[in-house]
Amino acid sequence: MSFSEIPIGLALIPCDIVIEDRLSGKKSLIGIFGQLNVRKFPYIHPNMCMLVSLTGGSGERVCEVTCSDADSQNVLFNVKGKIKFEHPHQVLDMVFQLRAVRFPHADTYWIKVNIDDMPLMMRPLRVVQRTENK
Repeated sequence: MSFSEIPIGLALIPCDIVIEDRLSGKKSLIGIFGQLNVRKFPYIHPNMCMLVSLTGGSGERVCEVTCSDADSQNVLFNVKGKIKFEHPHQVLDMVFQLRAVRFPHADTYWIKVNIDDMPLMMRPLRVVQRTENK
């Protein structure tokens, strides 16, 4: 893949749920978050979605979304699949549904998107222990 063929990452958004209108194809993201405030560890997040939006690609590619701890030693989830760009101006919005993601401890985790094993974009996801108000 030459430099000019590398897709452009438009969005990488974790949320609780993505609702897609069947008629228009429009997506609504519900419960967007960048930090989870949890009661105790390990914490199992029952349901989350990841919206990945890309453009500028051509042909068939392999898209991989990974979440790992700060030093990349502990992978929490990894989803991988083939995507296909019909033309470079196409915007691909992909929704990954994740169930029972286990966060072993408080940390800043990193969600990363690779295309054909090349890093494309990443974002932090902080998971912190909530302090109870007295």
